Amino acid sequence: MPQRWGGRKLAGEFRSPETAITAPRPRLAVLIDGDSIPVRAAAEAFPAAVRLGRVTLCHVYGSLTPMARALWRNAAAEVPGLPAPRLVHRTGPNAADFKLSIDAAALAPADFEGVCLMSCDGDMVHAVQHLRERGLTVHVFGQAQTARALQRMASRFHLIEFPTRTTRPAAESGTRA
Repeated sequence: MPQRWGGRKLAGEFRSPETAITAPRPRLAVLIDGDSIPVRAAAEAFPAAVRLGRVTLCHVYGSLTPMARALWRNAAAEVPGLPAPRLVHRTGPNAADFKLSIDAAALAPADFEGVCLMSCDGDMVHAVQHLRERGLTVHVFGQAQTARALQRMASRFHLIEFPTRTTRPAAESGTRA
């Protein structure tokens, strides 16, 4: 019998339709390299991250302008089950990568069963390796250009595909070359 609080299922449980067994969902941290993953790509991946488990932490790292901050907040707000992201603004070469790696290393396996890392940056390989050595499942969400070493190091790599803007040839747009 599933535990209930006030007659409702506890948060973090799901019922398997095949077996009708209630099991706890894994607790996940979502860490996003905002300098290598565009907001539109992350917005496509957010629902997949929420389906993998109960997201209890969401951080976006990068050189975030006020407009970028608003875009990240809006993208996360559209996904039920995703907490409001903590925006970690860092400037300078690789400053966001360093902060993301340090925060990832500080994640306690007692608090999380897995991590969703959204990045295309090969600099994240050692952070992913460290997390896996500590027993965490690491889902890496990236685009086609994601470093192969990062794809191989992940417990599972998820390709983020999203429609890109196409430019019309000059003849179609009404301008002359």
